[in-house]
Amino acid sequence: MFEYGDIILQQIEKEDLEFVKEIRNHYSTWKYLTTIGMFSSEKQNKWFSTITESLDVNYYIILSKEWKKIGYVRFDEIDWINRSVRVGADIHMQYRNKGYGKKVYKLILEFCFNYLNFNRAWLLVMENNEVALKLYKKIGFRTEGVMRNAIYRDGKYYGYIMMSILKEEYKND
Repeated sequence: MFEYGDIILQQIEKEDLEFVKEIRNHYSTWKYLTTIGMFSSEKQNKWFSTITESLDVNYYIILSKEWKKIGYVRFDEIDWINRSVRVGADIHMQYRNKGYGKKVYKLILEFCFNYLNFNRAWLLVMENNEVALKLYKKIGFRTEGVMRNAIYRDGKYYGYIMMSILKEEYKND
């Protein structure tokens, strides 16, 4: 378990799968992901088996200090040699627009840089995800490049923006 501010990261457990599936299967979540398929319970169980055996993927449940599940965090593309990690988070629909996004990404960066000693955290975001882009820029992520017309949604192609932040750029204010 890792605490930062008033939120907590806890390793994902089998009993968290329905909560994760509810978030993942909601259109407002998957419309901004590369894969659009919804997860059945069987698929979710297979996914869980895969991530629990992997050394370069970690998923955590985000909890409030009142122990309410808020969302989940993923660390993948973990490169232990070069100290780089891809990060991401999804907040449950009932907790969106309540300030948790900034808190969660501060927690992610604190965990990455000051606990795991990574040098670089990066992510991918669709160019039409204005809320996420605004948050990432505010936290200190910088654009590295764009994969043009990489994601097809709702009859249109969108760019996929790569952003990163280095440990030396992170300010834990």
